[in-house]
Amino acid sequence: MGNEINVETPAKQVSFASNHAVLLQLIPPYFKRVYGLRQVFKSADAETVLKYETSFTYKKTVADDRRLFEIDRVSQVYINDTLPESVADQLALQTGAVFYPLQVLVNFKGEFISVANPEDLRERWKSTKESILDYFVGEDVIHYLEVTESVIADQHQLNEVISKDLVIRTFFAGIYCSYKNDEGILTELNFPLTGQAAPWQFSVKQIVSPVYNPDGQIEIRHEGVSIDDRCIGDMIREDDYATMRFEDETIPKVEAGYKARYALNAITKSIEALEVSWNMKLQQEEIISISMYEISGADKQSEEQLAKDSVQKEKHEQAAGVSGFIKKLFG
Repeated sequence: MGNEINVETPAKQVSFASNHAVLLQLIPPYFKRVYGLRQVFKSADAETVLKYETSFTYKKTVADDRRLFEIDRVSQVYINDTLPESVADQLALQTGAVFYPLQVLVNFKGEFISVANPEDLRERWKSTKESILDYFVGEDVIHYLEVTESVIADQHQLNEVISKDLVIRTFFAGIYCSYKNDEGILTELNFPLTGQAAPWQFSVKQIVSPVYNPDGQIEIRHEGVSIDDRCIGDMIREDDYATMRFEDETIPKVEAGYKARYALNAITKSIEALEVSWNMKLQQEEIISISMYEISGADKQSEEQLAKDSVQKEKHEQAAGVSGFIKKLFG
């Protein structure tokens, strides 16, 4: 017994596309995934936690280089485990509901391009606005509604607002690309951490694991540091540029870090889970984190069909040339 040797089974190697690429492979209309989402805003003396369920549905491929996704909130939004109680929170949530279901165009890297159903939002706004005015009163409410209406009415403003939604930016982070080798790639990523100001800039090392994790998933990890020139004052004023440091270069930049983990389905390469966090050293350290975990397996048909088509592709590849499987993936 004492001479037994425990030999661990080596982890299975990930099969990449050429040049160590990770490519999303979905078949509409089968793919729909529901996630439990948790977003945390934390400082030394306070913590706010948002929880809700959200769905992402792949609708179709548009043109040759864009995909259409539909995003919806499929549950109540809870703030610190309770339904919104303050007037401001209730107003924000009821007004924000007009954006869902939201359809977005995304490129093949998985980056947000634009809102695809602005007319739906404008039509919904008519009844949403009426119901809000039946319940809320005051000049602040009127101003809030006017701002929202101006955003919905203008495609450019609408795209800007949605692109600065941190959940959208996190999910559509451009992870479908070539990672070249096991060493990964160094890129610049921008995140909307400063209200309406320009997104914060980070230098990020992105690495995809060469082996599947214990759950049989492909893992992509990000680790980054701020390369933004703005200081605390610039952030508080929501400046797009380092205006205060332009006047006085001795003012220190904000120190900030970023980490992320994406767990992808081995077949479709779709996101099954993600964990992302940013920490910023202001007067005190502030941390924002987002986690999303799959709570449905609604894309199983897509995965099973992909697996079958993969087998057929291997059998007929030599005789038939380019398989219809490829057309199905991107059509």
